[in-house]
Amino acid sequence: MLHFVYGRVASGKSAWLYAKASESARKRRVLIIVPDREAVSAERKCASLEGAANIDVVTFSRLTNYIFRRRGGICESYIGSGAKKIIMYNVLRQTAPLLSCYGRISPSDLSTVEKLTSERTELFKNLITPEELLSASEKLSKNPRVAGKLSDLALIFSAFDSEVAEKWSEPDGSLSKAYELCGDFFKDTDVYIDSFLSFTKEQYKMLSAVFSGASETYVSLSYIPDEDGDGAAFVSLSETDERLHRTAVKAGVDIAEPVIFGRSIGYKNDELAFLSENLFSSKNYTAEYRKAPEHISVTECRNKYEEAESVAVDISKRVRAGVRYRDMAVIVRDTEDYDGILDAEFEKAGIPYYVSRRADIDERGIVKFIYSAYACVRRGFLRRDIIEYIKTDYSGISGDECDLLENYIIKWKIQGKKFSSDEAWTFPLRGYDDRTREGDEEALETLGILREKVKTPLLRFAGALRDCKTVRDHAKLLYDFLVMMEIPEKLNADAALSLEAGDASGAEEFSQLWKVLCDALDQTALSAGDKETDADGFLQLLKLAFSETDIGSIPTSVDEVLIGGAAMTRPEARIVYIVGATDGVFPKRVTDDGMFSEYEKNLLRKNGVDFSSRLEKSVSDEYYYFYTSVCAPQEELFITYVSDGNAGRCSALGRIEKLFPQLEEIRFEDVPEKDRIYGCEAALEYALSEKGEFSKALFDYLLTKPDYAERLSCAKEPMSAEKCRLRRENAEELFSGSINTSYSRLENYIKCRFQYFCRYELDLSDDGTAGFSDMNIGSFLHATLEAAAKLATKDDFSEEETAEAIRSAAEKYIRKITGRAMSDLSPRLRHMTDYLCGRAMVFAKRIRDEFSVSKFRPVSFELSVGGADGVEAIKIENEQSIVKLFGRIDRVDAYDSGDGKLYLRVVDYKKNAKKFDLEKISAGLDMQMLLYLFSLWENGEKYFGKEIVPAGVIYVETNPRAEAVSADGEGDGKFAVSGVVTEMGDDGLDLARAMEPELKGVYSPIKGSSAGKAKNIIGLDALRELKQNVVQTVLGCAAELKKGLAYAAPTDADGTDPCKYCRMKAICRVTKKKGSEDDENSGEYT
Repeated sequence: MLHFVYGRVASGKSAWLYAKASESARKRRVLIIVPDREAVSAERKCASLEGAANIDVVTFSRLTNYIFRRRGGICESYIGSGAKKIIMYNVLRQTAPLLSCYGRISPSDLSTVEKLTSERTELFKNLITPEELLSASEKLSKNPRVAGKLSDLALIFSAFDSEVAEKWSEPDGSLSKAYELCGDFFKDTDVYIDSFLSFTKEQYKMLSAVFSGASETYVSLSYIPDEDGDGAAFVSLSETDERLHRTAVKAGVDIAEPVIFGRSIGYKNDELAFLSENLFSSKNYTAEYRKAPEHISVTECRNKYEEAESVAVDISKRVRAGVRYRDMAVIVRDTEDYDGILDAEFEKAGIPYYVSRRADIDERGIVKFIYSAYACVRRGFLRRDIIEYIKTDYSGISGDECDLLENYIIKWKIQGKKFSSDEAWTFPLRGYDDRTREGDEEALETLGILREKVKTPLLRFAGALRDCKTVRDHAKLLYDFLVMMEIPEKLNADAALSLEAGDASGAEEFSQLWKVLCDALDQTALSAGDKETDADGFLQLLKLAFSETDIGSIPTSVDEVLIGGAAMTRPEARIVYIVGATDGVFPKRVTDDGMFSEYEKNLLRKNGVDFSSRLEKSVSDEYYYFYTSVCAPQEELFITYVSDGNAGRCSALGRIEKLFPQLEEIRFEDVPEKDRIYGCEAALEYALSEKGEFSKALFDYLLTKPDYAERLSCAKEPMSAEKCRLRRENAEELFSGSINTSYSRLENYIKCRFQYFCRYELDLSDDGTAGFSDMNIGSFLHATLEAAAKLATKDDFSEEETAEAIRSAAEKYIRKITGRAMSDLSPRLRHMTDYLCGRAMVFAKRIRDEFSVSKFRPVSFELSVGGADGVEAIKIENEQSIVKLFGRIDRVDAYDSGDGKLYLRVVDYKKNAKKFDLEKISAGLDMQMLLYLFSLWENGEKYFGKEIVPAGVIYVETNPRAEAVSADGEGDGKFAVSGVVTEMGDDGLDLARAMEPELKGVYSPIKGSSAGKAKNIIGLDALRELKQNVVQTVLGCAAELKKGLAYAAPTDADGTDPCKYCRMKAICRVTKKKGSEDDENSGEYT
């Protein structure tokens, strides 16, 4: 006898069914058949039933196993899902020349292989054979496109079935085999079938054996035929009901009067019961709940992140009210839609959670390690492949070592033979820079060791790969490579670390990974072991095996919020959150994405080939998933959706709002921020927002929490505040003795203390590809200009000799910083160096012209100041500090007037024109050249052998103005000059005339005889006073350094924005407030 039990969700039909099963178990054996997703829940329910020992909960796959164990067949070898895809891949390659529609599809198109494999499974479930497809093809010969597709699929699937049958049994057909073997298996058995939405043809076939063989059969369906037959969510259930009746009639089984549960009794309030009884009902379409609902809420959000926040806020409030985490569940249509959103928000809120899903193995680092290893050896060590390989944590180097190696590879664009050869790396660590620092040599040595660690196993792998002929060869090689790289040990270590960190789920995943990898290799070797293939082909097969491999996990706590997908999750929870009730998201928009369109399925149905899946049915199923999800809670329903201009609430949510006309939506953006605070992390954000007394109270409260006090003090204190400084002990360690620094570093400190500490004390840099920056160009020009200037002052100046000297200096510089000749540079860099050499030649001509009229002569190039081989630096000290400055002067020119004194001027080469202004000195700017001049004044006599008189500071632009310069040195030679000259003689211009007799302003900053009153003339007394001011400024900086002052208060005395091109801008929180409308550069930094 067959009994049908009808009732909507929570109507009590399942409880009645289990009670009936308990009663039956006292007399005979009982089988309860449920879908896979319900198996655990059903077993839990049965465990407490009287007679539970006589009750078996089974799915169709477990039922098949039961029958095989009793009737034979359990020892057969069944093909795995990954192996099926591999065989389909090979079949598609073999049959391609014979195919009319699919012949042009590349076997490497893995999506097509996956679709074909999935379609073959679908045909098995619907008992459709390749012969039936071929027959339908002949019947549809007038429709060549459909006929060709059917003919191709018949050929592909026939070849596939033959290939599988050689080694395996097909699990997709195992239920049919079990049907053939079952005989009287169900005799003296009561069978209860619960929680199904639909069945496949193969399952209907088994059900006919159940109906005819079992003593009593009960089937429950979650709808009421007379009320819901035409409802949008119940199309599948209605069709299932009709087909079950037909199956029973065909089997000659009597059908009892149905048992109908009309009321939803499983809820704690009338609202949810009303929702369950009326949503999508064709009979009660106009039903309305007369009161404002108190247990159903709908929240409109601007995006998914707001949805996650709204759920986290509500969960946290309920937990504080005494609700347990395990009493709450979150349902989304697909968990992938909210990956990295819900979990991130829950972690921030401190909410324990478990995501019910199987993790795709392709997302794991070890699989990326395998793919990137193959990419390295197959594509010749491309830069991106090397970086991906070393960042997987399995390449044999640590995280810090990976960062060092990655930065170097990126900076010098290292790939191919530059990586795999034995030629040592000699490129500077900081790009095109001829300056070395302490530790650079050791760092290069370390890089060489890391390179060997990475490349040696890869080269060995590449060598063995060339000898691999078959799939089995490749599988064995990969296994050996993984063992050589100690992957099993590393995975075990990862599992231990995860467990130690409290991540039991992560530890479980790591512990499964090695077995999963070995199983995938076994599947690959067993399914195509003797097939010949290359590395690309094997990698495709491996990807197919991995695509069907996932990792399961179980809840790691007894009290956590469940997050699950609507199709697979039926939570037993007091409170349920439906997230993503947005149009096209949940219910999901359904499309034709299989091998057959809806039109083609209808054609096939008319010709005897009937598919259970149809577009109309799929749409209905989406509504059914929504219905069961919103009816899942026992007490409270919380729904969110996104309204962002492109989408809004789904139509199903509109049906709920028609049932509850007094339901008022909440806009989450209108919820006061203080009501969104659900924990210390959220409170921290609000405490820092400075939004009134409440945020101040939160700030004061969090200051009492040790975990937040320091974070608050750092976050609250702007970097522009003088309190932003190093700890005293750190400052004392850095600057305990004398302060040794360069002139340029000192000026950087004055311009911005924060930038100085980032660049020079923390050694931060914006690592990127090495290129000729302005600094590199300056260093290159200095090297070439020195050679040019030395020859330009000779009486027998030769352009050919000078050009050769410039090229030689350039070659020496390039070889020093790159280890290569200029001819080996990239075309772009060769062009740039040629251009710069041309500029140097134009400048040489300019120097020749200058010294043809000037009484000054170069006496030193790249003169060291503060170094062992140069001039001693100016003495800068007081009771608190001693400052030892060092640097190099581009050029020192001397004028010997015959009075026993030597008049020295400091010449500085500038890429672009510089305007010197003595008034900037008071702000601490433009002191570098003056400090050089003062060092020569104070200590130059020992070096040059005569009393020194400071003649001035000259800045010379090295980039000729008004006209481009070609590589052969052509140009007009106009260069901007600025600086300051010492006042000497009756009109103060004696030294200026010694530089340039006619005072045209071409070779000196003085133009015209009235220039004596200009700002760029200074007397010796004023220069002495300026020297003392500069010394005090430097000592003031030293005092600040010793205090550890590191605040970001940029100096913009020169009228420019110092933050505009700052290399530390990415990590600095300081911005410039708008100043006056008249001056866009004015304003305050904060």
